[in-house]
Amino acid sequence: MKRALAIIGKSSKAKNLQHWVTRLAGLKDLRNKTARRLCRQGILEEKTGRTLFVFPSIRYPERYPEPERQLIARLETALFGDGDVDIRTGILISLTHESGILKIPFDKKILRQHKQRIKDITSRDAIGRATGAAIGAIQAAMAVVAIKPAPITASSCKTGSSGC
Repeated sequence: MKRALAIIGKSSKAKNLQHWVTRLAGLKDLRNKTARRLCRQGILEEKTGRTLFVFPSIRYPERYPEPERQLIARLETALFGDGDVDIRTGILISLTHESGILKIPFDKKILRQHKQRIKDITSRDAIGRATGAAIGAIQAAMAVVAIKPAPITASSCKTGSSGC
C-alpha cells in the first residue's frame, strides 16, 4: 500500500483510475505482499509447501475469520435492510455485484429477491460513476496481465527434448 501511494504521489500529472489500476497491477509480488500484511494482522496464515512435489508454493489460509464476518454482516445490513447505505458500502456492493463476487457469500436466489434493492444502491450517481471507472480499470489491468508472455528460461528445457 505504501509503495502504491508513493508511486501515485510521485506522478507529475493527474491520472485516471484506469491508469493507476493498470500500473499498480503490474507491481512485483503484489499478491504475496498483500497476503503477508494480512498475516501480520493475524487474519491469514502463511503456509509453504510444494505443488506436484516439485514446485515451491505459498498458500494463505484464513486464520481469523472475524473481519470477513463483519464485512459480510455489513453487506447484509445494506442489501437486505431498507436504510441508507454509506458511499463506501455502496461502492463495495456495486463492485462485488458487477464482478459476480457478491454470489460467493450470498445465495443467488436471495440476491434475485433483493434485485431492486441492489439496483437502487448501485444506481446512485456517485456510486455508478466510481464503480464504472473502477470496473473499466480492473478490466484493463486484467487485459494487461492476460497478454504478458510467460517467461521461458533455457534451464527449463533439456537439449534435444521434443517439448522445446
